[in-house]
Amino acid sequence: MNLVLFEDAMRHIARISRIIEAPGGHALLVGVGGSGKQSLARLATFVSGYSTFQVVITARYSVNDLKADLQVMYRKAGLKAEGISFIFTDQQIADERFLVFMNDLLSSGNIPGLFASEDMDDIINSVRPAVKRAGLADTRGSCWEYFIQQVVANLHVILCFSPIGDPIKVRTRRFPALVNCVVIDWFQPWPEEALISVSNRFLVDVDLGDQEARNAVTNFMPYSFLAVNEKSEDYARMERRFNYTTPKSFLELIALYKSMLADRRKQTDTAITRLSNGVLKLESTAKSVGQLEDDLKIKSVEVEEKKAACDAMIPKLEEEKAKATEEAAKANVIAADATQKEIGVKELKAGIEKDLAAAEPALVKASAALDGLDKKDLGELKSLGKPPAGVDDVTGAVMYMLHPSGKGKIDTSWKAAQIMMKDVNAFLNTLMGYKDRIDAGTVPKNNFKLLEPLVEKEWFNVDTMRKKSNAAAGLCDFVLNIKVYWDINENVEPMRLKALEATETLENAIAAKTAALDAKARAEATVAELTSQFNAAVKEKEDVIAEANMCERKLGLAQRLINALSSEGARWKQGIEDLNSTLDLLVGDVLLAAAFVSYIGCFNKRFRLDLMNNVFLPYMKGHASGASFTTLKNAVALPMSEGADPLKILTNDAEIASWNNESLPSDKVSVQNGAIVTNCARWPLMIDPQLQGIKWIKKHEEDGLKVCRLGQKSTLQVIGSGIENGSPVLIENIQLQVDAVLNPVIGRQTVKRGRNLVVKLGDKEIDYSPKFRLYLQTKLANPHYPPEIQAETTLVNFMVTEDGLEDQLLSLTVSKERPDLSQQATALLMQQNAFKIKIKELEDGILMQLATAEGDVTENIELIENLEDSKRVSIDVAEKMVIAKETQIKIEKASELYRPVANRGSLMFFLLSDLFKIHSFHHYSLASFNIVFERAVTGKRPNALEWDSEAAMKEILPEKKRESFCDALLAAEAAAAAAAGGDDIDLDALQTRLNFLVDRITFNVFGYARRGLLEKHKLIVATMLMLRVKQRMGQIPADEAEYLTTGRALPNPPQMTTKVAEYLQEAQWGAACALKDVGAFKALPEDLELNPDAWKEWIECPKPELEDLPGDWAVKCTGFQKLLVLRALRTDRVTSAVTKYIIEEMGDRYISQPPFDMDDTYADSTYATPLFFVLFPGVDPGTDIETLGKKLGYTEGNNLYVSISMGQGQEKNAENVLDRFTTDGGWVFLQNVHLMQSWLPSLERKLEIAAESGHKNFRCFLSAEPPPLPDMQTVPEGIMQSSIKVANEPPTDIKSNLRSALALFSQDTLDKSTKPKYHRPMLFALCFFHSLCLGRRKFGFMGFSRPYPYNNGDLIVCAAVLQNYLEANEQTPWQDVRYIAGEIMYGGHITDPWDRRVTNTYLEVLLSPGLTDEKSRFMLAPGFAPLLEGQFTDYVNYIENGSPPESPILFGMHPNAEISLLISLCSNLFFTILTVQGGGGGGGGADKENKVKSVLEGIVETLREEFNMVEIKLRIKEKGDPYLVFLLQELERMNLVLSAMRTQLVELALGLSGALNISDAMDALINSLYLNQVPPAWLKICGQIGPTGTYNRKNLSNWYSDLQLRWKQLEDWSAPSKPLEDCPPSVWLSGTFNPMGYVTACMQVTARQEGYSLDEMRVQADVTDVIDPETVESQPQTGTYIHGLFMEGARWDTTSNCIRESFPKELYPVMPVIHVTAVTADKLKTEGVYQCPIFMTTIHGPTFVFAAPLRTIVPASKWILAGVSLVMQPD
Repeated sequence: MNLVLFEDAMRHIARISRIIEAPGGHALLVGVGGSGKQSLARLATFVSGYSTFQVVITARYSVNDLKADLQVMYRKAGLKAEGISFIFTDQQIADERFLVFMNDLLSSGNIPGLFASEDMDDIINSVRPAVKRAGLADTRGSCWEYFIQQVVANLHVILCFSPIGDPIKVRTRRFPALVNCVVIDWFQPWPEEALISVSNRFLVDVDLGDQEARNAVTNFMPYSFLAVNEKSEDYARMERRFNYTTPKSFLELIALYKSMLADRRKQTDTAITRLSNGVLKLESTAKSVGQLEDDLKIKSVEVEEKKAACDAMIPKLEEEKAKATEEAAKANVIAADATQKEIGVKELKAGIEKDLAAAEPALVKASAALDGLDKKDLGELKSLGKPPAGVDDVTGAVMYMLHPSGKGKIDTSWKAAQIMMKDVNAFLNTLMGYKDRIDAGTVPKNNFKLLEPLVEKEWFNVDTMRKKSNAAAGLCDFVLNIKVYWDINENVEPMRLKALEATETLENAIAAKTAALDAKARAEATVAELTSQFNAAVKEKEDVIAEANMCERKLGLAQRLINALSSEGARWKQGIEDLNSTLDLLVGDVLLAAAFVSYIGCFNKRFRLDLMNNVFLPYMKGHASGASFTTLKNAVALPMSEGADPLKILTNDAEIASWNNESLPSDKVSVQNGAIVTNCARWPLMIDPQLQGIKWIKKHEEDGLKVCRLGQKSTLQVIGSGIENGSPVLIENIQLQVDAVLNPVIGRQTVKRGRNLVVKLGDKEIDYSPKFRLYLQTKLANPHYPPEIQAETTLVNFMVTEDGLEDQLLSLTVSKERPDLSQQATALLMQQNAFKIKIKELEDGILMQLATAEGDVTENIELIENLEDSKRVSIDVAEKMVIAKETQIKIEKASELYRPVANRGSLMFFLLSDLFKIHSFHHYSLASFNIVFERAVTGKRPNALEWDSEAAMKEILPEKKRESFCDALLAAEAAAAAAAGGDDIDLDALQTRLNFLVDRITFNVFGYARRGLLEKHKLIVATMLMLRVKQRMGQIPADEAEYLTTGRALPNPPQMTTKVAEYLQEAQWGAACALKDVGAFKALPEDLELNPDAWKEWIECPKPELEDLPGDWAVKCTGFQKLLVLRALRTDRVTSAVTKYIIEEMGDRYISQPPFDMDDTYADSTYATPLFFVLFPGVDPGTDIETLGKKLGYTEGNNLYVSISMGQGQEKNAENVLDRFTTDGGWVFLQNVHLMQSWLPSLERKLEIAAESGHKNFRCFLSAEPPPLPDMQTVPEGIMQSSIKVANEPPTDIKSNLRSALALFSQDTLDKSTKPKYHRPMLFALCFFHSLCLGRRKFGFMGFSRPYPYNNGDLIVCAAVLQNYLEANEQTPWQDVRYIAGEIMYGGHITDPWDRRVTNTYLEVLLSPGLTDEKSRFMLAPGFAPLLEGQFTDYVNYIENGSPPESPILFGMHPNAEISLLISLCSNLFFTILTVQGGGGGGGGADKENKVKSVLEGIVETLREEFNMVEIKLRIKEKGDPYLVFLLQELERMNLVLSAMRTQLVELALGLSGALNISDAMDALINSLYLNQVPPAWLKICGQIGPTGTYNRKNLSNWYSDLQLRWKQLEDWSAPSKPLEDCPPSVWLSGTFNPMGYVTACMQVTARQEGYSLDEMRVQADVTDVIDPETVESQPQTGTYIHGLFMEGARWDTTSNCIRESFPKELYPVMPVIHVTAVTADKLKTEGVYQCPIFMTTIHGPTFVFAAPLRTIVPASKWILAGVSLVMQPD
């Protein structure tokens, strides 16, 4: 390991060594990935003399594998006493169950079930001797305990965990031993001194120039590292994007700088060498021209001399050639004769050989016969006195054969035969050599004539002789076969003699032939000698001529070379000078490039520019004095190029051009990304939601690229193959976690094995090819990768930039509007890129050919011709580039006219791309945006059911402008056509066309996004759009836009005057003073003081946005500036004012949304774009899908439509349907996909496949509920990006709801009724009622206690009931219709009786006989009379034109009802916009832990002791007194609260100090204290939390203050100075835990006094005129006084002693003291009263306490509809 042991590192090593050297010592190293935990753990292990063990994670590594590894370690540690450090990282936790084993290992060492019983027996037997030696009993338990003790003593666990994220918190809580049984060593960020020492150490062997430059480079390394850390924090705060730099990143920068500097120096030296060679070749060629001319003159004389010598040799050569020809003819005749004789002899010999071959079998048989003779048999034969008959003939035949002469009388007697066989061995040898005698011709012929009579005898055969003697048989066989051989040989003999004679003749002929040929050869040799001499002379002459020609040619070529490259020589010399000068500058240039590659990739354009221009370059230029870091103070200017650009170091124009040809966008950021990807040492991880990066990589590496995904079965096989073969591998669409099995590959953890490098992939070691390249890509738009992954990879942000997208959209627009320009521009771009590449290739080629040319270049014709061709092509290309540049300028000038369209499109996309910061459902892909953009440009939709141009125009323009605009549009289209045809462009008409396109693109894209927005986000997005468009057009100054979004106020404004204080609050005055900083409002605070009456009148207007500003401000201020005044002085009206401003500036269509149209939505879909429906209560998209499916022929009946409600077990079914319909076509509706979190990645892949190769009729519909929190990603980002999102949320405004409600019906619905006089107004009233029910929900708990899921089905059924009841009854059944609607259809949803009272009251008001009475002046709502008659279109128009402005009054509520709603909406609106822009989320102060400690200490210090219940109970005199019982219950409840608070806070203090582990409960408490929220556990004890959630709306500070007041009341009530039975003069009912308990106590006291049962009693409330409860002296004789209540929705008028309408902007007026009494039901006031519900908080429903009848002089229905109630705890 190559480590730098700075002080902190040595401290860690010493600390780890001490930990693991202690028996049972385990360490937990906590630090971000790449901080050196594992390296130092290994070193500390080595220092301690232990061995290191780490598990090897594979794709199939499981619990059983971990058990096997643990068994190995246990055996080594327990049986061999081997010290082991088990290094275990959080990246290796492939299964959370691993930690169960680790927990047991750390806590006791004894892991239950680790060993099988037989293995335990082996271990016990192995340790038994050691147990005995230790003096212990060798029982089974004792032996096992001894083994575990040895394991604990020798096996040490070193855990390496990262503190980032929740995993470490969750794991340490679930498995306490991870913290309790280890010593924790925190790895803090490396200090600056450490960074400098590491930098010095690793750069010590690099040539960096002088010491000053070395110091600057060394200091830049830690400076850039720390500066990027700071920028990363800003990046996270402003952009919500996370970038981590770890010590590993720091080391990688140094390594990259060293390698890059060495490479660039080598490249520069190589370039200098090539240029120098080229210059030297040109200079040497120029010098050789004169010498070549002199040589050419000398060679001309030599040529003439050689010609004469050659001519003199020709006669003699001709004479000798004639003689040689004659001799050759003679020799040829003799040779032909000899050849004929040779052929005859060969044929004769062949015949002889053939005959002799025929005798061979006989000879073999004879030899076999001899072999068969046995000496013993011959001996027996020889010893016979008288041989058997015939045997003597055989011996006689043998004697004839062997006789030397064959003459005279030959003795063949038996005696003679015995003598012949006397020496058996000699006899056999004689027979063996007989064949040779025959071949030699020494056997007399007479011998065979003598034996013929004997052979012819009938017994002379082998079979006969064998019966008599084996020896005789063998001799007989020999004689017979040798005689056959003799006979054949005798026949061949004459031929042999003839052959001998022919051979002799042949030898004579050959001798004659040889002599003739020798004579011929001598003659030819003479000719050859003369010819050789002649040829030599000729060659010498030709060589001289060739030399002369070569000299002449060289002279010409040299002149051509000089002419061709004369201009290059000067340029090359200059290039050499430039390169030599840059060698010294490479130190700084490469440092900038290395930092750029290492750190810049993750950031967006703005942060990249900031880092380069404000961080890196100033330091490198020595301008960083006074900065915060120590190293900055030593900033020294580095040697670097003027205007240094990392791209000049990393790439060149030709390479960039090739990237552009491979589909990489040409904008600066994309080019930077390309340079980073191709130069980074760590594998690139591309953040690529628009798929631009992966598209480029697939073309850039198209030769051999292998593409895979994590999770596929073949992934490891594909990666392994790529590593071995050196092929590039792309892992696409990775998520936030990477399989641990890939860590060695991603971390480039190679090991040397012999000559090869290997890398671990799973459980295998694979040969690592240096050519291997790995690319990682994710489609996530904002991934949060842990530091461990970021340290091992180079994050590259491929998200499209605004400039780059603008160019792309410009090209798309021009291709549609001016296809002629587009084709020219595309062809020209390709040509220009090709030219750049060609020029570079030619220049490199010229230098390469010169550099590699050997010898004299003037002799290399091919080289010079190639150089001439290259130069000619280069000049031609350069000339074409000039022409192309001129043409390009013309094309760009024409195309630039469409720049506004592309600019607006780019703005719109980046608006969409920011929406994910609002909600995780709002993701949009570039591909889907391009479809919308193209549709907006062309006006064509991919799947439209029908096209209505008039309807489209109506959608885009208001009626007043439509006619004039259509005329202008026709002129614009004519102008575009004329331009395409080459005519002059009508700029005015074209501008009209451009304005139309910009407007249509803006609205189409907004409409596309709005369709999927939640209702509460629509105004936010519209406002963001308005701000961005206006600012882009320069119509809104930056400071004005900034004030509107921030709404800042001065914390300490000047003191208000008395007059100003009469109508302004402190917050309004502070905001007005802050607005003074905006240029147009410098005089605003002064004018507020000078004109108080006018300003007061304007501020107190119900709708000041509709009124002019006071004085000359109405003239001075624009419409936008008026928004700023409202932002400062009337925050509650800002949303309405913004809405009004958007309508005025951009059109009503940006605010008013038409009802959802399934046909229209389907028209935008394709097989590649699923339709994603956001589910809301009461909204079912299935009905709309099925209706459309029936219309288009996709139904369940024909198996072309399948609806699946997703749940457990439905995955396979869904996959099968998706596969089938992707191939064959069909519709599938997958409902509630949010329930299938683990399956959604599979669905995403299925949809990707469908997008690539799906059937054109395939459609996928999805539905899911929105997540509980807006930043939760419950549906994969990829699905959301590619989908058309539909959020058909019920609208909240009356007009939209009424429009949607009426759209459920048609003219046919009206025509069905035979009583239109009643039916039509009643149906219209029902629609209005439906709208009221839906819209009332926006008022929160004042509207309904919960958002009931009213749906269209309720209205449709009520309409059908109305139709039926009207037709079936002669009298109008008002009561029946009201009952069915209020109690059954709508009432069926309602669970709260007070909410049912509201709906029933609406129906009583709306559905009454006055509705149809023309004379009654009946109003559905103030200013909105019913339309009594008319056609369906009349009702539609009446809604559009006659609907009153949206106001709480329409719902029967006071205008104050929407003040808090509007203030909240305004705050949320601009806070969201700030968050999206990156301006929110900041803040300073102490860190989280310090803040929590501060809050904790503040509470503990002021928390009172528990009430002494024993002492209090001893003071009781009247047991059973209801009030006393209530008091004791309250005290006990308070004690529970105090006890729980004290216990939990004390434990938390111990946890924060490290004395206790932080549990889940503690962590929840920490978060609550940090966020200033009341812990749920405390609320539960107080009864302020229930099944539906918390009832408390106070923050912790206010809640604790309220709790102090509560115990103060209990202190006073239970004070020893007074009897316990005496209640306070007036009870602060809001300060009790169980207020109904006190009211019940009052009822019990009265019931006892009056003698009634409690069930008969009712609450009677009489409001007194006492405002201050302190003035009350004592409780009344009957009943009780209570106070602390507030009225919501109205006020109590003490003058008239009844309920009155609220004063403007007074939300929660205080109620006077109330006298509560108990009466029987018959005495309860019912006339002239309003039964007012009392709630504990503004959260209605479960907080209901009781109802108080309050006096009213108007109908109670007014207060019912106004939602009037009493609350004990206002917000």
